[in-house]
Amino acid sequence: LQGEGAAGSVTEADYDTLVGAVAVSMGCAIIFAAVWLLLLQYEPLVVVETACRGFPVLILVGAVVALVSGVLVLGIILLVVAAIFGSYVYFCLWPRRYACAALLEQVSCVFCKHPGMFLVATVAVLGICAWVVVWTFAVVGMVVMAGGGPLNPGVLILFGLLLYWGCQVGIWVIHITAAGLLSRFYFNE
Repeated sequence: LQGEGAAGSVTEADYDTLVGAVAVSMGCAIIFAAVWLLLLQYEPLVVVETACRGFPVLILVGAVVALVSGVLVLGIILLVVAAIFGSYVYFCLWPRRYACAALLEQVSCVFCKHPGMFLVATVAVLGICAWVVVWTFAVVGMVVMAGGGPLNPGVLILFGLLLYWGCQVGIWVIHITAAGLLSRFYFNE
């Protein structure tokens, strides 16, 4: 930590704010995932329709927030993405396809009968979150040590690969476990 009040210094309050934001984000993600799974069990068609129609709306809201905040480039990019995705949902994902997606979601609720799958997924997601936090602190430390000078492109590429590799390990643990469970269900074993 640098001296208190120095320009560009990182204070203890900054770290507390970061830790609080990470904790709140993880809590919200866990609550959202639980609600999502419950809705998938009972109303899969509603969940699929809401997700398909709600995503372009959320991107549009992000675009409006960016434009109002004065971040014009990001706002315009988000407007274009919202228009492309919204037109895809409107023209390509007709309601007849929602029923097929809802059926697939019902099959995925096989995992609801196996609590061990949730444990594996929860541990993997928490591991990914912890890895991102550790990685972020490492990058912040690297930037602070550079003192505002240029950063070595090789080190930046290495840090990018480390973030990608670490997240992919957690994602593949969840994927392989889920695929194994679904295959056991499919083959009635």
